[in-house]
Amino acid sequence: MTYVTEFEFCREEDGSVRADPLGYCTEQAWGDDLEDALEAAHEALSHTVDESLINGTRLPQWEIGHEARRGGQVIAVAVTRELSGIPAICAADAADILGISRSRVGQLCRRGLLESWKEGRSRMVSLRSIHERLLSRQAAGIAADAGATPEAPPPSL
Repeated sequence: MTYVTEFEFCREEDGSVRADPLGYCTEQAWGDDLEDALEAAHEALSHTVDESLINGTRLPQWEIGHEARRGGQVIAVAVTRELSGIPAICAADAADILGISRSRVGQLCRRGLLESWKEGRSRMVSLRSIHERLLSRQAAGIAADAGATPEAPPPSL
């Protein structure tokens, strides 16, 4: 399905470009130039839509025609996303990458610390949330385990 929202793109004093969401996306985005900011806005919208798909919530109907609030340029950004297209691995593989037990993966999923959903009988865990978990462990001084490095997303298995 295709999702569309508008962002207002404004040049900042330092020359970077800021993208403020005008629709249902709540994440701001920045870039070194307009092209970079457009890419960041696309990523922000993708993240918002992915979270909605994972959590089973509906996004509001999109609207076009917002007025600029800060004197910038309003540009519509669109993404095509499906739950099946979100990069993910099964919970058992997530446990191996994170170096924890399968039951601990289940606990983290239930607490919302790992993004997950059911596909048939399998629990799928998003690679993005695994990567974020590895980064948080690194920041806390806990060694990453099982061959995944925080600098790069875990391998697709």
